[in-house]
Amino acid sequence: MLYLSDLVVEKQRVRERVLCFNASSGKRVWLNEHDASAPDWFFTPEQMRGPGSTPIIHNNRLYALGMFYLLTCLDARTGTVLWKHDLLTEYQLPPSSLDASPMVDGNLLIAPIGGKPEAGIVAFDLLTGREVWKALSEPASWSSPVIISAGGTRHPLGHPSTRKNAAVPNSFLLGLSALHKGSLRGATRTCHF
Repeated sequence: MLYLSDLVVEKQRVRERVLCFNASSGKRVWLNEHDASAPDWFFTPEQMRGPGSTPIIHNNRLYALGMFYLLTCLDARTGTVLWKHDLLTEYQLPPSSLDASPMVDGNLLIAPIGGKPEAGIVAFDLLTGREVWKALSEPASWSSPVIISAGGTRHPLGHPSTRKNAAVPNSFLLGLSALHKGSLRGATRTCHF
């Protein structure tokens, strides 16, 4: 199968879509779409574009982070919605767009969303969509997170879109020293040069 996401823009209306195609025949297998609430700035020629986030396939599920704030888990075979989050309302997102791809790490979907309070990056349970932890007061950026191992510990590595002050470089490490009962313990913001 081949999966992709796109936007359909008609006047002041935007539909975000995830499509599945048969890789051999090119025929569409399913389509999942929803109307999106795009801010007014999006409808200018220099801003209008397609989604930046890439859908992720893991264990017959597809995870899609829409440009305009909807995080959706779909059955990869049928396109049926298994769970979803309206990130705009749940995490008080600023009037921007989400362009970084989330990532799968173990049983978590880690999404850089730039939300509040302290929800710059949020981890969701892959099966239920339940929030497992959230951290950082960083705005979202176009950079997708990756996992690195340093000093025998795994760390999500991300790139914020702005500096907090001149002493903080343009990248950070979020140390995940312990996860305990659904909360993040020992999260540290470490400068990375």
